Amino acid sequence: MRRNVKSIGTISLIVALLLGIFYNPINVQAATKISLKSKLEATTSSPIRDFFYEDLNGDGKKEAIGITSEEEDELGYLDARVWYVTGSKCVAFANCKGWALYPDSIQLHKLKGTRMLTFHVGAGGSGWITYLYTFDKNGAKEVDNAMAGIEYLGKNKFMVYDSQFDAFKDGSGHTWNAYYSKWDGKKLVEYGGLKITQDQLKKVKNGSKILKEIKKQGKVGTIYYRANNLIFVNYTTDDSNYNVTLKLKDGKVSYYSKDSIGKITLEQATNPGVIHKSITSCVKYPKEFPTK
Repeated sequence: MRRNVKSIGTISLIVALLLGIFYNPINVQAATKISLKSKLEATTSSPIRDFFYEDLNGDGKKEAIGITSEEEDELGYLDARVWYVTGSKCVAFANCKGWALYPDSIQLHKLKGTRMLTFHVGAGGSGWITYLYTFDKNGAKEVDNAMAGIEYLGKNKFMVYDSQFDAFKDGSGHTWNAYYSKWDGKKLVEYGGLKITQDQLKKVKNGSKILKEIKKQGKVGTIYYRANNLIFVNYTTDDSNYNVTLKLKDGKVSYYSKDSIGKITLEQATNPGVIHKSITSCVKYPKEFPTK
């Protein structure tokens, strides 16, 4: 009986060692990446332009995104197709026929419970179409509210851009005004604007001073407060539309510009165009403006 126990123990040890050799996680990951790329190559004859190997849907296993295109020119990948590849499927979930997919626009962001793939397609010029996709157990899912452009700010927060022609009162002048959204785990939710009055803004520290400075430039119009603590003040001159971005922090407002460092001036916080209450279909508004 003792010999049997020892023999079983020896066999178990040998099996465990063999499993360690043949099922080493590093070997599995390397083989899986190769096999997924091979699966895509077997499905389409188009060259693979980009290939991402990540845990896309948060299930602890890695899947792949492949971007294929027959041709490439100075604009990007022409008539590109975007694929979702796993051990059991290889499906094209986006077809950019008739457009160029811009390589520099391709981003893969790690969000709550998923990855998000973003990219732009267009035909050159100042306009393009933005696409967003997240991933679950069933594959890729297109995200609404992409608008004309998007930029990831970290911590599941995004800046989205609205393309308009409202720099001048006559409806001319191309603008790219920024709005803000947050990924809530299922959808992209815009921070909607709560309309506030000049009197409300004056109750916040530094509010009266800022309003006086803006009024020297033009006539103050609609003011919106958003739950991410940004305030947008619209104002007009004789022929133009402008908006100023403010940041509310610790009961005090100051000029805000994402791209500037240090003390922000009125000029740095000012952009052409009109800011609206909201621009997307999925919006959450703040209940109130936090004044004392």
